[in-house]
Amino acid sequence: MSHLDSTAPRAGREGPGSDGSRHGELVVRFVHPGAPRDVPLTAPTVVGRDERCVVRLAGAGASRQHARFERRGPVWMVEDLQSRNGTFVDGHRLSAGDRVAVEPGTVLRFSDDCAVVVRRPPAGSPGFRELAPGLWGSELLGAAVGPALRAAGDRLSLLICGATGSGKERVARAVHEASRRAGEFVALNCAAVPESLAESELFGARRGAFSGSVRDTDGVVRSAHRGTLLLDEVLDLPPSVQAKLLRAVDVGEVLPVGETRVAEVDVRFIAAVQGSLDEAVARGHFREDLAARLDGLRVVLPALRERREDVFPLFRRALDAFSAGRPPLGLEPEAVEALLLHDWPQNVRELEQCARRAVVTADGPMISRAQLPEKVLAPRGGAAHARAAPSRSGPPRAVSREEVVAILTRANGVVSEAARALGFTRQKTYRLIEEHGIDRAELRP
Repeated sequence: MSHLDSTAPRAGREGPGSDGSRHGELVVRFVHPGAPRDVPLTAPTVVGRDERCVVRLAGAGASRQHARFERRGPVWMVEDLQSRNGTFVDGHRLSAGDRVAVEPGTVLRFSDDCAVVVRRPPAGSPGFRELAPGLWGSELLGAAVGPALRAAGDRLSLLICGATGSGKERVARAVHEASRRAGEFVALNCAAVPESLAESELFGARRGAFSGSVRDTDGVVRSAHRGTLLLDEVLDLPPSVQAKLLRAVDVGEVLPVGETRVAEVDVRFIAAVQGSLDEAVARGHFREDLAARLDGLRVVLPALRERREDVFPLFRRALDAFSAGRPPLGLEPEAVEALLLHDWPQNVRELEQCARRAVVTADGPMISRAQLPEKVLAPRGGAAHARAAPSRSGPPRAVSREEVVAILTRANGVVSEAARALGFTRQKTYRLIEEHGIDRAELRP
């Protein structure tokens, strides 16, 4: 059977669970060139520019039969079919005969065509889209913020957890807009407020209440009356004001500094944290009763490195926004690949800064890999470092099932991280998992 013959769709091949619920269901999401498109891996699949290929590559540098996907037990493998311009897996070019395992987050480049492997989304999923005004992402981000957007009309407090730059304030603003509350959206960076001024910043003060108080102030809680208050980095609030904040969250009452009468407020509270609220409570740094009030609905935002399929669409949008009034810029495939491989430790904020830099420093219509910041080309602990290079040899040492399970558990079932801890390639780690009969799905949180 030829490579092309083996790609023909088979009747009934998908069967039960074709919505992606079965372990191992993967999709190759092509992000460049052209609009994003999904290719489910349900049968041996050849990609190339030949019109008979099930997956037609869009780039001019693609070979007629470029690469092949095939399933081996629970693992999907990709191999290069002696293409002219190469098949690249996480930045490594495959040699003839190499078959390399792919998993969610794997970055692929077939000459000019760039893609990311993702878990197969539910049928009918719209992919990358505007989830709320100013908030863009695909299935992973949609699943994280969906409950908060659906609960927007309620006064239920929200706790948004996420790394720096992951979009916590954007999510809070989106929830406020969706709530249609009549008041304003007010944000306070608790980490930037001196402890001596924290109480007056939150609850206001009467003129003359303390040295330097020359006028009456409302404070952010009263300023957000009938609206939404975002307490960013809430774990940095000093203990001295946490009890008063508890009263405001619990019964809607505040007592300004220097006042004797409480003021009633109607505020929707949203707290945002980078660290762990639970750990702060356990260490006695944050009141348990206040944490319980703020943690009405918890939203955990995935880091950008956990949704690499969103990187290029987000970069493209930022590039177009910063290019307003200028000729549109394109990107060379190697530049797109570098963006996908970078870990983005500062998340969306860093990505947008990178796009702005590309616009103001561009010296032509195309952005090349060399024009990207050095930190993007040499990611810290990124995919290119975390995933091992291709290899076909067996494991150099015996590893017990208990050791593999322990390491996979610490890695939350992520094979690339487990492989790095074991000192093996991903292919060898997949073989160990299969040999020991380990179900990774049971190890994920």
